[in-house]
Amino acid sequence: MRRRLPGLAGIQPNYPKNLDFVRGHILSSVLSAGGCPRAPGGWASVASPLPALPDAAVVERKTVPDLLGCIGSNRQRFERELKRGRYVGRFMVIIEGTLADVIEKAQEMIHPASIIGTLAAWQRRYCPILFAGTPELAARVAESFLCSQIREVERQAKALAKLSA
Repeated sequence: MRRRLPGLAGIQPNYPKNLDFVRGHILSSVLSAGGCPRAPGGWASVASPLPALPDAAVVERKTVPDLLGCIGSNRQRFERELKRGRYVGRFMVIIEGTLADVIEKAQEMIHPASIIGTLAAWQRRYCPILFAGTPELAARVAESFLCSQIREVERQAKALAKLSA
């Protein structure tokens, strides 16, 4: 039996079955069950143009090979995605592996100093990058990140309602 995550208002997630993997984004389908509205075209994606969304939260999920591709041959495309991520309120990249996994998998393709320098620069310029270790832990972190943003927006809405009443 899976443990219930604290603060999820009765939602019992089931990892990793309840996750939609859409264009490299990990988005928890339990958000719909928890009352988070789903846009007609699906969840907002950093891969598509976004207007400024100060209350939005987006999680970019990457496997170790995906990340190596972003550091190497797809760097310009991924940096454009990271730049677009600045227009949402909260943006985070979660890696389904460890930094050691990335360096080991890169072997002679990319020098470890280049990997570390690139990741440090991206975190300084754009957003936090978290190495979750496993897909299951990445799913739990993503869900917690997204659900906590929903709760924060709800708290702010309640506070504004009190002020205007």
